[in-house]
Order: sequence, then structure tokens, then C-alpha cells
Amino acid sequence: MNRRKREKADSRTSCQSLSMYGRIFIECSTHGCFKTAPNTARQPTSHYNERLTSAKERNLLLYLTRKAEFAASHSYHNPDLSPEENRRLFGKCNNPNGHGHNYVLEVTVKGEIDPRSGFVVDLKQLKETMHREVLDAMDHRFLNKEVPEFLTRIPTTENLAVAIWQRLAPKLTNAKLHRVRVYENHDLFVDFYGEE
Repeated sequence: MNRRKREKADSRTSCQSLSMYGRIFIECSTHGCFKTAPNTARQPTSHYNERLTSAKERNLLLYLTRKAEFAASHSYHNPDLSPEENRRLFGKCNNPNGHGHNYVLEVTVKGEIDPRSGFVVDLKQLKETMHREVLDAMDHRFLNKEVPEFLTRIPTTENLAVAIWQRLAPKLTNAKLHRVRVYENHDLFVDFYGEE
């Protein structure tokens, strides 16, 4: 038996005998070293945090998406066009009383994993930001008259995605906004990735 195998065998023997005294030994698969931990809880070796740090150093980006729903109504109308042109261009969507949708919003952020938490972003903070900036402002609203962005802009799904991006992007600190997806209904959605 060579010297290295003998030392490893001796280490295992001493670990087994010491485990009777309320300690367990965890072998690190990377280096073959041992770390003691209380019998009640297995603790990761110090190499665990080293692996997270090295992953961060390689700039691994992860993408996290949070989904929310809101209901709103809108009407498509361009004041620079005649009533006939508006009706021809927008059809039923030109109804001055509006029509409603149950929108589905997906907000995707990107970032590196925080080695302390294992998260890309604080999910509670992201949820609160989405509620404050989007849902509280747009849910059960007539977009044309109750949301400032659409007093001068036609509230299409495309413009809605851009407006939501502009509301959210400056408010996110730990992760960067990657994509805003807005579903107008189950078979129609718009993606906005910011101004590239």
C-alpha cells in the first residue's frame, strides 16, 4: 500500500473512532480533506462557497421570471386621424368606451447568483416592485385615461410592454431587467428587451 492510500485509510479510521464522541467527519470530494461537524447537522465543507465564488468569477448569468396578472381596458384611437381612418385602422378596438383584457405579465431579470443567499434577486422585493409600479397603477384601470403614459400614447400591447419596462428598469438594483412579456390573450403576446 502506498503512502497516500495509507494516510487516507488512517484518517478514515480515526474519523470512525472519533464519531462516537458526538462529531462526524465529512470528506471533501475535491481535496480529500476532512471537516468535523456536529452529529445533528451536516454542514457543507468550505469548498462549497469556493465553488459558488468560482462560478461567479466565470460570470454565469441566470434568468429568473416572475409572473403576474391584471385586468384593464383600453381603446385604440389616434387623434391625428379622422374618425373614419381610426375605424378602418383599429376596427372594433376603436370603440370609445373601450374593451378589456385579462393581461398576463412576465418579468424576467438576469444576474449572477449571490454566494451568500444563492439567489439572483430578492423575490419579495421583485414582487413588491411589480405590484407598486405596474399592478397598483394599471389593474382595473381604463388605460387611456387613468395611466399617464397613455394620455398621449395608444395603449397597444406593444406600448404597454414598453411602458412597463420604463417603470421597472430604474427600480431594479440587484438584478438587471432582461425581458418584459405581456400577454393580451392566450395566443397573443409581446416581448420587449429594452433599447439595445
